[in-house]
Amino acid sequence: MRMIMNPTFSSAKLRELGPILVNCADRLIDVLNKEGDAEINVSEYFKRFTMDSIWNCAFGVDINMQYDKENLYLKNCEQFFKVTSNLMLPHYLGLYFHEFKEKIVFFLIIMTLVRSKFVDLDKLSPYFWLKTKIKDLVNKRLFEKESRKRDYIQLLLEACGELNSERFSKNTEFKKSLSAIEVENNLILFMLAGFDTTSTTLGLSCYVLSINSDEQLRLYDEISAVFGTDINSINYDSVQQFKYLDWFIKEVLRHYPVGNSNCIGMKFALIELKIALVKLIMNFEFLPINKEIEFEEGSFRFPKNGVTLLLRKRI
Repeated sequence: MRMIMNPTFSSAKLRELGPILVNCADRLIDVLNKEGDAEINVSEYFKRFTMDSIWNCAFGVDINMQYDKENLYLKNCEQFFKVTSNLMLPHYLGLYFHEFKEKIVFFLIIMTLVRSKFVDLDKLSPYFWLKTKIKDLVNKRLFEKESRKRDYIQLLLEACGELNSERFSKNTEFKKSLSAIEVENNLILFMLAGFDTTSTTLGLSCYVLSINSDEQLRLYDEISAVFGTDINSINYDSVQQFKYLDWFIKEVLRHYPVGNSNCIGMKFALIELKIALVKLIMNFEFLPINKEIEFEEGSFRFPKNGVTLLLRKRI
């Protein structure tokens, strides 16, 4: 699977997703601007930003995640992540007894299908609600002859097609393509790995900036030296030239490790972080408040009550 999926995270492929990430970051700035100068739990805003980025970049679906606080997709995604942090017996059996995993999943699917006859699909468990939505999206894309959308579904399907050609089938014994179910599962994994980890890193980055004004000023100077006041020219390539920003993010991750540095989606996450931080630093100053961060252990370490900061608009 990694052989098939690695090309979808190449620089050329990620460059195609750059405009989508910039658009999502612009929405984040717009939402924060409406709050004015105030103490804000930025974690909630960053969660909606990262989920907005994932659904737009991975699934090609714009669901108004950042402007609609009662968004059904966001609620189910958050519930899904809570479930992954509090696994039940069937989930543990699937994790530790791999030979029974398919049978356990099949049993859970059958039970869910039975429940769906009596319960609205939107009220099913978050996992099956999301799986149903993603399955529909994949099937729709498979039946489309051509798609102009440059999202992760399309890139993944194209990569599968490329690896199924004759030049790959002669000298290798590896499976050459993914099934539709494997595409669906990897899309869910992409969302699972990229939601809380990226939003948490973004929140902690802003927290570090708030208590280190010199670092904040140095990053602002580095960015403004390139863009001046015109930050509309930010894109995939332009954020790559900020060396100190890159060092800063890596140092934050060293202090607050939230996931695996060998994750296949690390390049995507870093570009998402850089674009968001450049937009945030150029639009706001981050000021500390007398409130320490409490951490909680789940599928990874995260701030228990989020990250609350004082945001002040730059003049």
